[in-house]
Amino acid sequence: MANRTLTFVLVLLAVLVLPGLSGAEEEPEKPKVTFHPRVQERARFEVLQGPFDGDPVNGWQIGNRARLGLEARFGKAVSAYVEIQDVRTWGSEYKADTLSEGTLFDWVANGLDMHQAYGQVNFSGMHLRVGRQEIAWHGQRLIGSVLWAHQGRSFDAIRFFAERDTVGYEAFYAVLLDRPVGGDTTHTIGDDSHLFALRAGPRAGDALKLDGLFIGNMDQGANTFLATFGAHAQGKAGAFAWEAEGYGQVGREPGATYGAYMFGLRGGGNLGGGHYIGGGFDLLSGANDDASVRAFNTLYATNHKFYGHFDAYLAIPKHAPEGLINPQLNTRFSLHERVKLRVDVHVFASADNPEGGEAFHGVEFDTNIGIKPIKPLTLSTGIWVYVPGAHWGEDLTPSLGAYFATDFQFK
Repeated sequence: MANRTLTFVLVLLAVLVLPGLSGAEEEPEKPKVTFHPRVQERARFEVLQGPFDGDPVNGWQIGNRARLGLEARFGKAVSAYVEIQDVRTWGSEYKADTLSEGTLFDWVANGLDMHQAYGQVNFSGMHLRVGRQEIAWHGQRLIGSVLWAHQGRSFDAIRFFAERDTVGYEAFYAVLLDRPVGGDTTHTIGDDSHLFALRAGPRAGDALKLDGLFIGNMDQGANTFLATFGAHAQGKAGAFAWEAEGYGQVGREPGATYGAYMFGLRGGGNLGGGHYIGGGFDLLSGANDDASVRAFNTLYATNHKFYGHFDAYLAIPKHAPEGLINPQLNTRFSLHERVKLRVDVHVFASADNPEGGEAFHGVEFDTNIGIKPIKPLTLSTGIWVYVPGAHWGEDLTPSLGAYFATDFQFK
């Protein structure tokens, strides 16, 4: 009887204790690999804006962006993201031999592109991202992803960034152009174009977010160097929100030196219920001569956001060599929980008017409506009117731009 009792006790211990001991010796469970897809299909009908010559429009087109992205995560420590896109206008496929309609015959993916492809490592609240990636700073004033353009912008870069309660910082290096290009010659090896950028500053909750920044552009092939430096600040105090920034530029190009600046100020009040009324003022320096360049370069900005949706100043300084003064009124209204209205008014003038020229450019009225009937779908439409001033000549006929877009996104 005692032997049976002892045997029973030993068996019971083996059943209850041994699994716990063996479990304590097991290795901790490894993080699982998870996958997170993203899909976008956006089509936009646009009335093309014409020059200020009495012909307000030149026609219309439908642009299309299709994006397919996939993110793989190994726990929280490591991830990778790959995104391909196809960008083209409707009806742009054609037969190369006859230049006729080619929806059946043109199967070459001329608009297909690797928009993003990067790996990322996360540690102690910091992030290291390597590869092709979108980068946007400070509302995209100087560096942006240009999402209004169907193709967007991405950089081939290595990037280190973190955003903490008391401080934020970011630094990246990107190759802009790796020569030689367009041929088999090798004498331009090493004449590449590079971008260096750094920003950092204190954080005080919603009250203040401040960044000092430095952006360096070096093109060895063109023998040019441009340094942009300054500060960007934004904050909130109750219902009032504000944003201020100032930048200078110095550098050189063959036969000339740079010396330019810009300032921007915005502020307004949130009235509750999704309504906002505010305004702002931008000043960009301008004017060049044989020995100096004084026109501010907005670098890689999303200028569609800042200088009117009519895009008369999409590329600065090309479209504003005399500089630009831009006081503006900015409003947003929530007509319904799924319907948003935005109305902006811009006044444009030259900052450094050439002798004999007219400083007043004109006034622009921008109206945009966004509708979200269901979560994955956004419908948007807008109309923009630019009333030109004497800067553009004798014909003061207003020019019109308009669009309607569908945007399906799943993520």
